[in-house]
Amino acid sequence: MSTPVWITATPPATHGELHVGHLAGPYVAADVLSRYLRAEGEPVLFTTGTADHTSSVHVWALRAGRKPEEVAEGYRAAITADWLRSGVEFDHIVRPRQDRGYASWLGDLFRRLYADGVIAARTRLTPWCEPCGRFLHGAHVTGSCPHCAAVSDGGMCHECARPNDGGDLLGAHCAQCGTPAVPKRCRRLYIPLEPHREALAEYWAATGLPPRLAALCESLVEDGLPDIAVAHPAEWGLPVPVDGFPEHRIDGCFEAAAMQLFGHGERPLPERAIHFCGFGHAFCHAVLLPVLLFARGVKLPQHFCVNEAYVIEDEALPGGTGWQVLERRLLRGLEDLREAYSPEAFDPRRAVALLDEMVRSVSDFGHVNAHEAHRPAADGRYLPVLAAQLAVARALAAWARPVMPEGADRLAAALRTQAGGPVRSEVLTPPAPGTRLAPPSGPVFGF
Repeated sequence: MSTPVWITATPPATHGELHVGHLAGPYVAADVLSRYLRAEGEPVLFTTGTADHTSSVHVWALRAGRKPEEVAEGYRAAITADWLRSGVEFDHIVRPRQDRGYASWLGDLFRRLYADGVIAARTRLTPWCEPCGRFLHGAHVTGSCPHCAAVSDGGMCHECARPNDGGDLLGAHCAQCGTPAVPKRCRRLYIPLEPHREALAEYWAATGLPPRLAALCESLVEDGLPDIAVAHPAEWGLPVPVDGFPEHRIDGCFEAAAMQLFGHGERPLPERAIHFCGFGHAFCHAVLLPVLLFARGVKLPQHFCVNEAYVIEDEALPGGTGWQVLERRLLRGLEDLREAYSPEAFDPRRAVALLDEMVRSVSDFGHVNAHEAHRPAADGRYLPVLAAQLAVARALAAWARPVMPEGADRLAAALRTQAGGPVRSEVLTPPAPGTRLAPPSGPVFGF
């Protein structure tokens, strides 16, 4: 029997309850895929965990005057209950504070990585809060991301998903008391990513990352891969099992990546893995997890499901992430549309519903591929995406004209193409290269 397809969903931090977006993103979506594959007869291992040791749990506990373990246990119970009520069925949920052997397993992993030189000590300027008397890391420090200027905690910006070292946050201040942070030298443990540059670049190139995640990874390679802190002076979390760091705790992002391996257990690694995560958490899965696998001598094929004006002078064939799926969907919809227009099964309401579904599908396609335009090594990769969107627009100008003639004519005018045309697949082509488009001033199919 073949090894199961390994599906993971990002471990949520237990400092609050899940909202609908959380459920509909990594967890329900991963569960849908898991159920489909099982129905097809494929063995599946579907795992996650709860990130009980993140700094956000400690921050929430300080604000509420409670113990961090009480906060983590309470919200972990609420989160797992929400999964149960939503029908999400995991094969294994890692419980860091309950699973037997977890703490010693993580300590052994950390110790091996340090002994092998994957983890190394560095002395860096780190934010310090004088009134609170503590170094600030993770959710304990707030400022502006040095890469995108969005409001960010230390360690990771959830807007652009790029890491920071805390000390490079702009306007850093203590999240607890609001006092501006002062830089203070601190010796911490890091994973230097630069030694893994070649392996990571090869891995990312072969993985087929979603465009926004691909843009992030290519930017990291272009800018120089950073050193990532994997431990901090802290009061909450699992202790660092390395001499010389008695008051340090293992970083929550590192633990979230390692937790996936614990959840998989001692089974033979699968032929492929599929990771579901929000973009703000993608760094743990797309960068740290592969490095942990590299350290074990494993290069595992993986896929990621993560919850943007141009002139085309040369001909670009429609393409982009998901284009083949979208094209098949459009052509199947076209057959139904032709039937709805036919005398034998004439149904204009059905035609409008089919056209609406086509518009929604191409809108989703555009959203998924938007970040192709911002990849450092794009090399024109966005042009096939744009050609695909224009091809669908041109087809809609013809396919919608029987039921929405005025809107279809406005769309044809914007594309500088002849109004009308057959309700057939041959019109699913972009305008001729060099065509100067005329964007409409208002809604195409509205007034």
